[in-house]
Amino acid sequence: MNYNEIVEVMKLAYRLKVQKRYNHIPRIYQESVSEHSYEVCLASVLLADAYLREHLIDFKKLVRMAVVHDLAEVRVADIPHDTKTLFPKFAAELQRLECKVLGELLHSRDWSFLLSEYNDKSSIEALIVNLADVLSCKVYAENELAMGNTNFARVLQESDCRIVEIKERLDKL
Repeated sequence: MNYNEIVEVMKLAYRLKVQKRYNHIPRIYQESVSEHSYEVCLASVLLADAYLREHLIDFKKLVRMAVVHDLAEVRVADIPHDTKTLFPKFAAELQRLECKVLGELLHSRDWSFLLSEYNDKSSIEALIVNLADVLSCKVYAENELAMGNTNFARVLQESDCRIVEIKERLDKL
């Protein structure tokens, strides 16, 4: 990518600062996709350090995956996990669309393949970034509950179940 293309991507990514997550649940604090993405990057690096003792981890791949895991949402919006669970055909089509959009945004199919790997949880890096993603959801839900928002009890419960599932997969590697 050249400088001007990078500037255009940055302008698009800027929109993620105002795009709110959990748009279907009443919430006290409105977390943006950008805030969530930062937390996923931070947690990915910290988790990778923890798993590095046992496995070889490609940090470049991990960080790239974490940084762009929700970037396509500038075009397709943030669709909550429970919606994707209720409508698996929609979720599969959304994943395909997000991979296509990401490749177009970043002018390379390599990014599409990286996002596909994340979606498939087909590498240790993808599992770690997925764990970081769910950990961010868990922390957000815990904060909403601490402020008295009981609407997030189910989000917390689902996050805890997903964390157990991903950690079990990581432990089997």
